[in-house]
Amino acid sequence: MKKRAGKMISLSLAVALVMTAAPVTVMADENVTASIQTADTENNQDEKTNSENTAENKENSDLENDKTAESEKMEEMVSSSNALAAVSVDESEKTGEENVVEVDGTAYTSLQEAIQNISDGATVKLLEDIALDPPESGKDELNPLMTIDKDITLDLNGKTISWNEEKHNNQFTCTPMFFAIDNAEVTIINDGMIDTDLGTNNSFGINIIHDGTLVIEGGTFTGSTTAVQVQTGTLKIYGGTFKQGKTIEEQAPQFSKYVVNCVDSGWKDGTAKLEIYGGTFCYDFSNNPEGTDTSYVAEGYESVENGDGTYTVQEIVVEVDTFDELQEAVSNPQYRGGRIIITQDIPMEDKLVVDNNVTLEGSSDVTLTGAIELRNGSLKNLTLTNAPGNAILTIGSKDENTIKMDGVTVKYPVTGTSAGTVSVLGGNNADITITDCTFMNEADNDVTEKAPEWSYGLYMNEQGTGSFTFTKSRFDGAFRTMLANINGTVSITDNEFVNSIFSNNSGSTSGSGEEATCITTAKTDVNDFTITGNTFDNAGAFYFQRTAGATVTGNTFKSDKFEHYVQVSGGAANPLDLTENTFEMGDNDLVIIDVTAAPVKLPVGQKAVNYWAWADTDASVRPEDYSSYVYAYNEDGSVTFYPGTQAAMDAFLNPASGNIGMTKDDTLYVDGELELKQNFTEGQLVVSGDGKLNVSDGVEIADDALAMEPGAKVTGLKKDISDSIEVPDGYKLVVTKDENGEYTYTLQKKSSGGSHRYDGYITIINPKNGSVSVSDDWADEDQKITLTITPDKGYVVDGL
Repeated sequence: MKKRAGKMISLSLAVALVMTAAPVTVMADENVTASIQTADTENNQDEKTNSENTAENKENSDLENDKTAESEKMEEMVSSSNALAAVSVDESEKTGEENVVEVDGTAYTSLQEAIQNISDGATVKLLEDIALDPPESGKDELNPLMTIDKDITLDLNGKTISWNEEKHNNQFTCTPMFFAIDNAEVTIINDGMIDTDLGTNNSFGINIIHDGTLVIEGGTFTGSTTAVQVQTGTLKIYGGTFKQGKTIEEQAPQFSKYVVNCVDSGWKDGTAKLEIYGGTFCYDFSNNPEGTDTSYVAEGYESVENGDGTYTVQEIVVEVDTFDELQEAVSNPQYRGGRIIITQDIPMEDKLVVDNNVTLEGSSDVTLTGAIELRNGSLKNLTLTNAPGNAILTIGSKDENTIKMDGVTVKYPVTGTSAGTVSVLGGNNADITITDCTFMNEADNDVTEKAPEWSYGLYMNEQGTGSFTFTKSRFDGAFRTMLANINGTVSITDNEFVNSIFSNNSGSTSGSGEEATCITTAKTDVNDFTITGNTFDNAGAFYFQRTAGATVTGNTFKSDKFEHYVQVSGGAANPLDLTENTFEMGDNDLVIIDVTAAPVKLPVGQKAVNYWAWADTDASVRPEDYSSYVYAYNEDGSVTFYPGTQAAMDAFLNPASGNIGMTKDDTLYVDGELELKQNFTEGQLVVSGDGKLNVSDGVEIADDALAMEPGAKVTGLKKDISDSIEVPDGYKLVVTKDENGEYTYTLQKKSSGGSHRYDGYITIINPKNGSVSVSDDWADEDQKITLTITPDKGYVVDGL
């Protein structure tokens, strides 16, 4: 507060309270120094204040020097406040061992002892009224009896903290104070009182220092002169009663404006903050407490005068039911921060521009029909719509505002929509948050391909310094695209995207053409994308033109109805990491469109098909679709390719420029009959049990490169590499060489010869009257084994 008449006020107080013989500081900031003294002591006091450059009788022109000196004194006081030792205090009304307070169930007979033993998170609950002896000695400055440096809750519990009445007539050389809140977060709850009345002495309740925080939810607080002061930190008041102490109210009611207070310098530089959201006060704290156009009352709240001279702070709420009333309310600066309740559906005759920080809120199921420009403030619990071919909503501002939508339904028409139907303003510098909203339409289509009824979702023009947060919301209906052209700082979390169509009848040939898309990005270089925790239910394709700064994790990509793709532009020049996501494809393929410079990284073992490998296959041999161009990532980051056609195998072994293909760390898995047309010198070549690999004339396979699964067959090799092929237990590699010198390898189960075919295993079945052991439990063809027969006692071998 500016208190430029401080010395004049102090003189008036001296006239009103000529009762003590010692100086007492009324305010401990660069504020009022009110000396309550007799004429006999004024000269001595003047000598003291003159030495401190705070002469009592300076003219108003000298007040700034006075304020500077007082500020320096306060800084000295703050730095030494923790060193101030509280004098021995007798909680006089609680002599003996009666418990007066408890901390999380532990009782104490002294409030000071309880405060000294608190820890973060504790609740200090008063059990009895407590009268404390104020410190009677100290410098001419604030002297806290207790310092709270832990994050606690103080439960007044209907009790009172006050000064011992026997001390009210004493003279103090300091300003007694109950609490200093030092770099801690304290919350005061429930009814009760902190009463600073100390007769004609100046007394404070609480001082907030070193970036502390005090939240007051209830109770009664008196100031003699000040109940709560913010030196450096924050005070938030949500409830309670704030009034002067009994003595000062009777003799100096003009000091009511200091019951709650910020240190002037802290208020000016923003280190002292005071926000009032509720409560009853002895002064109108919306009325310039810190100078012209200042208020302690929070934006969106107002101070209402009561009939008894007090003021109650309450939320600003206004109801409207016509477009004219709505327009007037959103532009009224007196409603800034308040709630505008719309009580019925309103057809808007013109565009509604919301450039004031207000909240437009539906009282129930309320629809606004028309166009809205939301440049500031909030929309809540409303339905927005418009006729086909018209814009519904533009969000954003060139200013650094905060814009919110909560519980809003955007209902699109299903014809005539475009990128501008719902959009984010180009060059937006505001922070936009969309929570628990629904973007929907009621399309009625008989087909899912080339559907005639559909909508264009939310389009983001190129952003400025603002941000876009889309959370716990839903897209549901027939959409060409849902979140299009995202760029800048974007967070898309915990949403659900559901599309009822695969493609539309727009006739578009750009981008995805007519295929539905869910999220697309702009071609901007500076982005920060967070896409987490979403469910994409057949929502559409994904196209990333830039991937640097993109985090895509914890999402479920569900494509059991429609087979959509994920694409990264080659110009992205960075991978798109999808390894921490889940894909539910049903019988459909996961289609990936990427290049080696900007690959899409998938979860280990998740099979996908590569579009470019298929598209760049010569048309004369290219299959009708890409389903045979299958690959998957391995645990070590390498790739296993699963070509289902000869064209796919050739494309993976000899990829077109920029396309993914075999490297020395990768594996080619042959499942079916395919031909190896080029030397295989790097990587691993695996032939499945159902696979047959024909090696072209002159083509070689490097040693240790070939692996075969049981049942596999390899033909056409000119060089025998059988020694380098690992044969699993229970199987044998059958090697033959034909008249052309070509080797054929077949991996078969071991078996025994004779007229009966066996699988090679030897099993002894329930011998009676003796035992039979065998030299080996396996026998190859022509292999000899030894049976040892041991008859039981009294038996002999009858025969073999």
